[in-house]
Amino acid sequence: MQSLHSMNFKDCDVAILRRGIDKRPGIDGRTWYAYYWLAECVPPWCSLGVSPTRRHFTFRTGIL
Repeated sequence: MQSLHSMNFKDCDVAILRRGIDKRPGIDGRTWYAYYWLAECVPPWCSLGVSPTRRHFTFRTGIL
């Protein structure tokens, strides 16, 4: 499990936009689940929703 705090974001504020579970069939027939977070990276000197330089990141954490 990797948390947002362990992902080094330099010079940006991270806002969580969406979180969910990605469900996919595994090669061995079992179902694999991956948690994901869609986060928005905004430079701290900009207001949320205003910055043209914001980037989106999708984090996937381990398999259940």
